[in-house]
Amino acid sequence: MGKLLLDSSALFLYLTQSKRIGKKTIRLLNNSQLYYSPISLIEFKIKELKGKLRIGPLSTDRLRSIGLVSYPLSDAAAERFTPVANDDPFDNILLAQTLDLGGRFLTSDLEILRLNLDYVVDLTD
Repeated sequence: MGKLLLDSSALFLYLTQSKRIGKKTIRLLNNSQLYYSPISLIEFKIKELKGKLRIGPLSTDRLRSIGLVSYPLSDAAAERFTPVANDDPFDNILLAQTLDLGGRFLTSDLEILRLNLDYVVDLTD
């Protein structure tokens, strides 16, 4: 079973059972250990405060209850941090965490997908 870290938008779409998730990706989700970053939870809170997102109460207990595992920001991930994706620090932190995890990264972010990184998976596939 592979490891799959969901970026913030992928986590949101997974939680809302969005129809934007592709069939190939659904199979990947079903056959992977799914991880989320606490960084995504911070990003959600910031977006909620700015009125850009409405997700409601989101507890780590809820995430664990549906099989998601928290992957913390480690010293090793911090050392791997390189602003490769764009000027969004959240995206770049999540990419560094994915490298630290040794897994794949699920996103629909076109800027990240255009980088053609071998560990990045398109959520819409």
